[in-house]
Amino acid sequence: MEQQTYKNYYSLDIAKFLCAVLIISAHFAAERASFPRLIDNAFSLYIIAVPLFYLCSGFLFFNKLNSYQTDEQKFAYFKRYVMRLVVMYGLWTLVYSPFVVTEWIVEHKTWQHILAYFWRSLIFGSYSTIWFLLALLYAVVLAYFMTRKASAKAVFCVSLVLYVIGSMGYSYTFVQNYVPFLAKFYEMYNKIFISTRHGLLNGLTFVAMGAFLAERKTHFASRRKSLLLSLLLAAGFTGEAFVLQIFFKNQGADTVFLLVPFVYYFFQFLLSVDLKERKIYIVARKLSLLFFTSQRLFLSAIPQALPAIVMNTVCANSYVGLLTILLLTFAFSYAVLKASEKVVFLKKMM
Repeated sequence: MEQQTYKNYYSLDIAKFLCAVLIISAHFAAERASFPRLIDNAFSLYIIAVPLFYLCSGFLFFNKLNSYQTDEQKFAYFKRYVMRLVVMYGLWTLVYSPFVVTEWIVEHKTWQHILAYFWRSLIFGSYSTIWFLLALLYAVVLAYFMTRKASAKAVFCVSLVLYVIGSMGYSYTFVQNYVPFLAKFYEMYNKIFISTRHGLLNGLTFVAMGAFLAERKTHFASRRKSLLLSLLLAAGFTGEAFVLQIFFKNQGADTVFLLVPFVYYFFQFLLSVDLKERKIYIVARKLSLLFFTSQRLFLSAIPQALPAIVMNTVCANSYVGLLTILLLTFAFSYAVLKASEKVVFLKKMM
């Protein structure tokens, strides 16, 4: 028996949908297009997307978990949630597997390369973008068991330390130039775990943040305060990313420090926006994840299997190319969504 009625947060659905569109646009701009600097800079805001997806998932998971009265009920829900992520990750890995195998054959990959792929699939991710599902899986498992032993606030504080460690292996790699021991450590670490941008050193922070906010319930900043702080922190992490890129040639801005408090307050602002129930919000919720997971079909998987002239023609005009990729991703995602009404297993992909 549950203690409370489960609430839908439709503002989160809209935000995730827009973030999914933004991250596709950013990937396209970085890999296949040439846009004016202003547009490129706007697309660079995509770095908020993955943290927001983590945070939404963590908040909704722990919000639901906390509604159960007994440990047995909570553990049963935890197992269902984890199995859902395992199945989702497995299905999307299967979707991309023909393209992976084709690459092995065409490029005559060795057994060592193939074995490395399976290790990467277990540790980091089987294909670009869907690594997020595996990272979320590990982050939720860690957060669940850690919050059984300590408060959500304590777990969040520990996760912040882990975030700093992860950031020094990604956005703040220049620190390693001044500390030889760190350079050796991260070199060995990346050989085993591929990257620091995964469930433990990145995802856990935002999932634990979600657990903390779910525990606080209504003790949030006001809409005005959360919006103001979000805008100030957005300017802050943008400046931080700019400095790192210009002066230190960092690997990426995805783990800058001010991104953490920005997401914390921006999420509270989103929660303060109460939208009336509409079917379109539920559709947006499902499409956002389908956009996120299927984008690589049209950005890289299928294009690699086609003659280069095809994508060169499509992308001759950057705006037309972007619109084409977005429309293809939408058409595919919507088709899967509609087909899932009759083919039950497709629901497990979203």
